[in-house]
Amino acid sequence: MWPFKKKVNPVYQTILMSLLGDNPIWTKKEIARLTEAGYQNCSTVYACVNERAGGAAGIPWVLYRKTMSKDTRKEKIEEHPLIDLIRRPNPQEGQSALIMKTMAFYLIGGNSYLTRVGPENKPPLELYSIRPDRMKVLPGNAMNPIRGYRYTVSGRWKDFSSEEILHLKMFHPLSDWYGLSPIEVAAKEVDIAAMSREWNMKLLQNDCRPPGGIVVEGKLDDKQRELIEKRFAERMAGYKNVGRPPVLEGGVKWEPWAITPKDMDWLNSDKVNIRKICSIYNVAPELIGDSESKTYSNYQEARKALYVEAILPDMDFLRDEFNNWLSPAFGDRLYLDYDRDSIEALKEEQSALYKRAQESNFLSLNEKRVMVGLDEVPGGEMIYMPISMVPIGGNSGKEDGEKSRFGFKSKNKSFWQAPERKEALWNNFVMRVKAKEKPFIPLAEDYQLEQRKDIIKTLKKFDNVNEINPDHLFDMDKEADMYKSVFYAWYWETLRQAGESGKLNSKGLLFEFESKADMSLKQGDEFEITPEIEEELQKKVFYSGTQVNQTTIAQIDRTLRRAVQESWTVEQFTQAINHQIEEFSVWRARLWARTETAKIENWGQHEGYKQSEFVNRQIWLSAFAPKSRDTHMAADDQIVGLDEPFIVGGEYLRYPGDENGSPENICNCLCTTSPEVMELPGG
Repeated sequence: MWPFKKKVNPVYQTILMSLLGDNPIWTKKEIARLTEAGYQNCSTVYACVNERAGGAAGIPWVLYRKTMSKDTRKEKIEEHPLIDLIRRPNPQEGQSALIMKTMAFYLIGGNSYLTRVGPENKPPLELYSIRPDRMKVLPGNAMNPIRGYRYTVSGRWKDFSSEEILHLKMFHPLSDWYGLSPIEVAAKEVDIAAMSREWNMKLLQNDCRPPGGIVVEGKLDDKQRELIEKRFAERMAGYKNVGRPPVLEGGVKWEPWAITPKDMDWLNSDKVNIRKICSIYNVAPELIGDSESKTYSNYQEARKALYVEAILPDMDFLRDEFNNWLSPAFGDRLYLDYDRDSIEALKEEQSALYKRAQESNFLSLNEKRVMVGLDEVPGGEMIYMPISMVPIGGNSGKEDGEKSRFGFKSKNKSFWQAPERKEALWNNFVMRVKAKEKPFIPLAEDYQLEQRKDIIKTLKKFDNVNEINPDHLFDMDKEADMYKSVFYAWYWETLRQAGESGKLNSKGLLFEFESKADMSLKQGDEFEITPEIEEELQKKVFYSGTQVNQTTIAQIDRTLRRAVQESWTVEQFTQAINHQIEEFSVWRARLWARTETAKIENWGQHEGYKQSEFVNRQIWLSAFAPKSRDTHMAADDQIVGLDEPFIVGGEYLRYPGDENGSPENICNCLCTTSPEVMELPGG
């Protein structure tokens, strides 16, 4: 468990000092008023909220357990108390009702609260969504800024601890405690919509026609004017009197007024206003009744966009919060998720993805499964190609010895370029790499363990993190000597066997561990580690040790900067370093082992080629593994002289893994080389 789940944030110290007493932090705008004005009295807000909340409520939830297996990343769990709790959160509500209420509160007020109920220090038995207008934040201290929450009804309140409440809130740039309500953003549009509704109502009450005037010849006194207005209101106003002709006399007549440009602009602005509210909620107007551009095709696309751009991000947010607040209470490695494949609006998109994966013949089965969101399966590294796909033409068009942009492409095939031999040569290289990785990994883990002990011992000398300098935590010269004493024997033996392999490959043979390599070579023709080669080996060991230690220093430096910024103690910093090195030691040892083994194997082979009188050139052999770099696959069959570099990814490499390349170009690489050997007699 990470030891610093709660850290002192210096920003909160300033915020909390500005508060007086121990009172709740009240919202700046009353949620109840926003709800009444927006959700209850604005049909557009009501429809948008229900579209998003209802869509989220209809998506089923699933439960997974993260596995430690390399072949399976997660295991689906059909029956578990956690998934039962989600499906039946409390006696009054089911899953859809709880999610609908939770997301509706979130979309209306920008805040939503869930509480869990159950025995202390045990998994919860029930979940409830709480009205946000009754919840207030209780400020804490710099270590725990939110001490709890207060639920108030009719002057009575109940306090909850911060662990009991899940507070979902939208981003608010000017509030440290509450989320920003979309209705606050749309406040002017909501007010305009309310006025538009009143305007339409008045128009309906007045014969559904534009206003007009009563024209009377002569002058009227107050009593006569009041009588005429009353008679017209009784016989002409309201929808019940539509079409009823008035009876006029004594020079009285009715003159209707035409719709003015201002009135016409008001009618158009009502549509624009509705679309503005829809844009704030990221809901297409077609989905809530705007028929101006509503076709079946547009509706389908709008439905899909609603899920992709609004509902799925809502679900991602809710899923992550559940996995942070709820899942850990039921045990480690449990992971709640929602079933995206069950969403009908996305079935067409899902089908297109499956089709695209199926037609990607250059991908392995596991790469296709990962592409569609499934786990890898054992044996899924194979690439399956349709039998109808056959090559047209047999060469690149280059003449023998003509230089291409990747080096030389030989028209006459080398012995090792026959497909079955090429595969056998690469498999032999991988076998050697894996065999040499095994003894390297425990050496690397022990080395990191000893280094960690020295660092922690040195840190005890400091009283303040501001006094610590990463370069002073260990002596680089001492570490280089330690690295050499731990690894040099491994480097020497790996180099020797790699050189023997290079000489065997030059004769058209493969290295075999079972029958010692040097038994296949004539006496006096074994690979020789000359003083020049041994000197270069020592340089490589020193370089590798330096790179490893510089990486460690960089990691410590990043953590130290964070410690200074967040005012950690030396003890906290020590625990963090201890945790980081321990957590990454196994992973780092494996990557380190793969990179160093492949580098020394390829260098040793290269030196073995040089000691053969039959070889003048070498050929790049790409791994074509699922994670192979495109530049490495493009370099396959590139031919260069033994004293010339390959050009790979714009860099000059004497062999795969050459330390002259960048880490991005050489780390974890399984490419190798083959000597250019012409067909041998009887081959």
